[in-house]
Amino acid sequence: MTVNGCTGATATAKFVQFCKSNNLDQLVDKPTHGLNILDIVLTNNSSAVKDLSVIAPFSTSDHNVVCFSVDVKAFNPKEHYIPFRDFSKGDYSRIIDELLLVDWIELIHYSNSADECYSRYISICHALIRKYIPLVFPKQRIYALPRKLLSLRSKVAFFHRNIHIYGSSKYASTAAKLKRALALWTSAREERIARSSSSKKLFSYCNRKLKLTDEIPDLKDGDSLIHGDQQKANLFASYFEDVYRLPTKFNVELVPVTDKVIDWVDINCESVYRVLRALPNRNSTSPDGIPYAFLKNAALGLASPLSLIFNRFLLHGETPRIWKLGLVKPIHKKGPKGLVSNYRPICLTCSTSKVMERLICDQIGKFLSENRLLSNTQHGFQSKRSTSSALLSTVPLWHREVDRGNYVSVCYVDFKKAFDLISIPLLLQKLQSFGIKGCLHRFLTSFLTERNQSVVVNSAYSRTYPTVSGVPQGTCLGPLMFLLYINDLASVLPEGVHCSIFADDSKIYTISNASLLQQAIYALASWADKWELSISTEKTFVMGFGKNHPDMDFTLNGSVLVRAHEIRDLGVTYTDDFNFDRYIADITAKAKCRSNYILKAFKIRNPLLLFKLFTAYVRPLLEYCSSLWSPSRRREIDEIEKVQKSFTYRSFARKGMFELSYFSRLKKLGALTLEDRRLLSDLTFMYKLTTDEVKLDLEDLFEITPFVNLTRGHPFRIRPIRPRTTSFKNSFLCRVQTKWNTLDPGLFVYSKSSGFYQRLTTLLQSGNLDASYSRF
Repeated sequence: MTVNGCTGATATAKFVQFCKSNNLDQLVDKPTHGLNILDIVLTNNSSAVKDLSVIAPFSTSDHNVVCFSVDVKAFNPKEHYIPFRDFSKGDYSRIIDELLLVDWIELIHYSNSADECYSRYISICHALIRKYIPLVFPKQRIYALPRKLLSLRSKVAFFHRNIHIYGSSKYASTAAKLKRALALWTSAREERIARSSSSKKLFSYCNRKLKLTDEIPDLKDGDSLIHGDQQKANLFASYFEDVYRLPTKFNVELVPVTDKVIDWVDINCESVYRVLRALPNRNSTSPDGIPYAFLKNAALGLASPLSLIFNRFLLHGETPRIWKLGLVKPIHKKGPKGLVSNYRPICLTCSTSKVMERLICDQIGKFLSENRLLSNTQHGFQSKRSTSSALLSTVPLWHREVDRGNYVSVCYVDFKKAFDLISIPLLLQKLQSFGIKGCLHRFLTSFLTERNQSVVVNSAYSRTYPTVSGVPQGTCLGPLMFLLYINDLASVLPEGVHCSIFADDSKIYTISNASLLQQAIYALASWADKWELSISTEKTFVMGFGKNHPDMDFTLNGSVLVRAHEIRDLGVTYTDDFNFDRYIADITAKAKCRSNYILKAFKIRNPLLLFKLFTAYVRPLLEYCSSLWSPSRRREIDEIEKVQKSFTYRSFARKGMFELSYFSRLKKLGALTLEDRRLLSDLTFMYKLTTDEVKLDLEDLFEITPFVNLTRGHPFRIRPIRPRTTSFKNSFLCRVQTKWNTLDPGLFVYSKSSGFYQRLTTLLQSGNLDASYSRF
């Protein structure tokens, strides 16, 4: 192979890098010349290429023929010309006035059931929506051009039709003029979006613009193909329904966790109003037809009636049936798009229901926190905890133990469909053990039972099917219910076995005691069986860290577990010798791909706005949990830095500014190098530990030095760790210590990490803080 004059392995590497950077997949998997694949099909949308096959050569050719078809769906304006309510242009002052005139007390008092009560509420809301929320038609992009451009486009078409009269030069000059005008108009439009949007909105905008169509293609059902939306929805419904499982146990022996009781939730106008105003201002899909935007903007008129309705539901322990309905949207995960098994369900529930759920979650969460009822091993769905806290509280500690000469045995446990298979009767029993009783328990019983779902494909709805197990998806209460269900997992493990959990991702590990880990696996399997959860032996792995780790097998339910040498843990890949090279290579390739997408898709010429898109869409890939994997070798540091370096060069090149150095470009952008930002991330994480913004004990990771008799330095200095190996020397625990200890005490006056972060950023930009760890 020859690429730009390069041959052999270098050319191959360049070609592979080109494919990765442009997100291209090669689809030919059979030889096309002898035993080799010399004819390839590259695409960035594998679902668009269908029926690919390799057949015998044509005529005298010595290459096999590659046959395939391309699925291109023609744009049909009528399909996208469906009117909708524009909630951003509603007359909410009049809506609020009319809501305040309704006699809600009488309406609620004379309702015989939750369904009747809620039906009256949504009837009033729907009437106001029809009256005060305008019905608009979506603008078709094909006709969205300004009049001047439409006129110019008509001229181009005219000169093309009459090219024999006016000549090709007239057509070419007019077409060039149109091209320049279109580029300027597109650039101005994108600049308006980039200037006005937050990082979160910019990320969503980039996703919509750069993402390939998420339309569901024809689906395979055995040997036949399913074409219609209704048939697709029913096929998905049958697949998703099979996941759920009827309970076989309705009562187990359970010791109460606490003697404290919470049987009621205080719901008043003020608390309801606060939750309503905190809702996102968007036209969300809701089974009852009342989106977040309406609830948020009409909060002043809705707070009082909703507080009355919520209190009625809580007092009677009942929920309306529509709150138990979830609208499921299938989202593609990976693999061929024509298989239903490659999709996961995203469930949408009533927006008003989530308001009450949030009020209940807040007060149950407060009750659990005050009584310290939640396990300290859980990092998911909790404030001040995240995947970063889960990873940084385990992997660096394992590395330290290996550096000390110990070995670490870890079992990565995978529960099959854990959220979907939770037994509702056993969950309700567990809620009582946490002191959740009375009216609150009756309401939760009603909320969790007799739930249903319906799959939506475009505008087609599947049949409704029951969800007989699992916590409800798309709700606020679902995650909390799951945490309470698995809360006692760590308590069944033998003494000496440690545990770290993020949602349903669990790790159990031992230090220099492999046989104890096997006992823990047995105990975990017994616990899972008791609570009707299943552990997947195919996706549960064991990893041994340390050269002196014994060569032994671990078994689960009679099957020998796979001994892994590389694992993907909460999104980060590492090996059993704490090597992150594969992960760094992967995120760098993905970041380059996204950078290329931005520069190809957006016509903006302003480097500041292009960099804003980069920070929203690319940089998070390169900075996720960087404290865990931050590289020490110059080769990896430079490879990561090249992503930002190349992007800024190409951005400024659009303005003809080729001569600026990388650091000059960063200065104009007011940005830091990625290496600086990783240092910033390390030190900010440490500061969050001192201000209790991350719920981890600093002393679990470091030894705090008692600097009682010293006048210099800040009060949170840590005792230096003396590493024995180069690998551990470059890990987070060792890497951060010198920088942290030498920080100026003046940086520790901020009560929140945001002030510390801003001050540290200023120091890095001014050059008063060196980002290179190796210089210390």
